[in-house]
Amino acid sequence: MAAIHKQDVLFLLFITLSAISWLHFRRKLDLDAPQIIIMGYVLTIAWSFLACLIVLFRCEPNIRHWIIMRRTIDSSDPVICKKILDGTIFDSPLGRNQFTLTESRARPNQRLVRAFGIDNGFTTTEETWASKFKSKASDKLRKQQSSMGWEYMSGTANDLILRRLQAIPTHGDHISLNALIQSLTLLSSIELVSFHDPRQMDDDVILDIASCINELWVHSKQVQADCTQGLQRLDQALNQAQLDDSHDPRKNALNYLLPACETLWRVVPRCFIEVNFRSTAESAWRNTLTAFARNPLDSEFGEVDSGEAGVTVNFLVNEALRLYPPTRRIYREILPASETIAKVVAADIEACHRRTSIWGPDSDRFSPSRWIDTTEEMRLAFMPFGSKPFVCPAKPEFGPRMIGLLMANLARNISPREWRLASSDDLEHDIDLGDTPLDSARTAYGGVVLVRR
Repeated sequence: MAAIHKQDVLFLLFITLSAISWLHFRRKLDLDAPQIIIMGYVLTIAWSFLACLIVLFRCEPNIRHWIIMRRTIDSSDPVICKKILDGTIFDSPLGRNQFTLTESRARPNQRLVRAFGIDNGFTTTEETWASKFKSKASDKLRKQQSSMGWEYMSGTANDLILRRLQAIPTHGDHISLNALIQSLTLLSSIELVSFHDPRQMDDDVILDIASCINELWVHSKQVQADCTQGLQRLDQALNQAQLDDSHDPRKNALNYLLPACETLWRVVPRCFIEVNFRSTAESAWRNTLTAFARNPLDSEFGEVDSGEAGVTVNFLVNEALRLYPPTRRIYREILPASETIAKVVAADIEACHRRTSIWGPDSDRFSPSRWIDTTEEMRLAFMPFGSKPFVCPAKPEFGPRMIGLLMANLARNISPREWRLASSDDLEHDIDLGDTPLDSARTAYGGVVLVRR
């Protein structure tokens, strides 16, 4: 038990004086009616219960923790989201979060350390290493962009897609949508962080790496999960791809590869499906994307009119990031002032991006034209790459441009006139995509295939 504070004694004194005053008041007015007496007892009991509750709340951490956790937090409110992300959600006049911001971010991510053996800016509690990692990640992006350029990267993405599609040349042949896009996003991520030429890498090895990452990621969410065998399999695949050059966690290739992949492989396939197979403006949007794939310059990304109310590649990417953010929920572990038990809270980015009060009654619909005229409230609520003080290094330009580049080359090579979506269990019929947002689950669309018409 913690010590009783001065304010607790004053509160108990207040309760006692209140009870005495009630009894004095009743006797002075000669209120001896049974209902008055009963009311006095009820109030005295209520006061006593409240006093005990306050003392327990102040002095017993477990009771206090239980009560606080019953507070309703609307984690889809953008203001609340930002308070969760900067670790101030439980700050009060009594004090602030006892963890550093780096600790608050790292503690919920320790499952990734167990699953992948990594030590990066998302998992470390050391502020010096977190800062150094962010700088190194930013340097890698700048060097890659300056040494290769967007035209080279667009050409690489085009070659990778054509290589996979040429393996299924005839009517009725099919390819797994997940395998195609996971391979593309993983190879593009490898090109970004390791300077390997992805065109020289074996497709089967790359798919094995992607499969291992997905399995370990899902497995890591289980309590006390044993990831040893999965990690050994992943290490073997990384060695085959000549990516894992050290057993030092801080030199692990996955330190940079995982964040790059996570930025791409949830949003790219869903944007591809929305543009190619669900939109009435498919032709106009595909024309804009194709122009960007052939000439990936700033003007093509942000200024080209697609013929549909001025929608640009940038608007298409923003809308995909809004509806299908790379990280649906971002977690922080916080230890409030005077508390002894930490709690994990989540900023629900996906729900924040779909609030009708901010984005309108069509917030569940893929509508890039909404970005033509955005409100200040929309801009503040849009946080697909997190929020201050921790913002993904890819946010300012690289992340959106890379998503647009991969999307553009997919649209360039896969036309709905030549390809359709079906289930691997029923190749004869097109898959029903419905009219609600696409499933955002990590394992969704695993059985969807592209069938050549």
